[in-house]
Amino acid sequence: MVCKRLQLSWGIGFLDREYPKIETGETILIRGRRSSNEILINHMICEELSKRQPVFWIDGGMRLDPSLLIPTLQKKHGKITNLDYLYASRGFTAHQMLEIIKRLAREEENEKRLHSGKLIIISDLVNMFMDEQVSSSEGKSMLKKSLSYIKEIAMKYNSAVILTIGSKQESFLPNSMRDILNSEIKDSISIISQSREITFLESESTGIVINPLIAQNYISNLQELDIDNQVSKVVWIHPLESISSSEIPNGDKSAKVARRAKV
Repeated sequence: MVCKRLQLSWGIGFLDREYPKIETGETILIRGRRSSNEILINHMICEELSKRQPVFWIDGGMRLDPSLLIPTLQKKHGKITNLDYLYASRGFTAHQMLEIIKRLAREEENEKRLHSGKLIIISDLVNMFMDEQVSSSEGKSMLKKSLSYIKEIAMKYNSAVILTIGSKQESFLPNSMRDILNSEIKDSISIISQSREITFLESESTGIVINPLIAQNYISNLQELDIDNQVSKVVWIHPLESISSSEIPNGDKSAKVARRAKV
């Protein structure tokens, strides 16, 4: 049975107007600074959660902290209780990451939630397979298997799967793994930081450039602008409270994450 492709919002009004919406059944790689990647996926996640649509988030970068979604979720008129629709899981090793993705593709207990929800985020996937405890050949093999399962998930459940990779991490990526990503993923989007203040979004398949995507004001307090009336120049300033101050959430936040982890 062939499912009708659906379009999902980026969670940012002007981006939906200027750039093609996300299509279900597809796998997209978002590459850029980790902080920029997180800003974008947080808005995508909150857009779905505000509509009470299930979202699956598999974290490979030890940065999962649902509490950071709350300010954006509330601005979309969602409630804190909407976080109950977030199904989160974290892989601590390469083997765990592969097993989580495999289970998501094959385990029947997830089917109802996966069919009703259309967004799956897998952050920092490639990092897991660059671990020094995993040989180069094994890492490549596990990455290829993961991407195969991910494409199966996208098609089977008619979902959009969004992968992320940090630009710093990508700079250390072996050419063999880079080749696997390029051959297995149809579309990738680069969030390019050309300075400390301006960030651009560029699609490598269509060549579309959103200029600028993000502008940061480092002098005054950060706040989100009303961008609906912007014509010649669209600027979006991300709120300070939604940017993590640490690489790994503290104990209190980790406890909240553990209670939310339903995968």
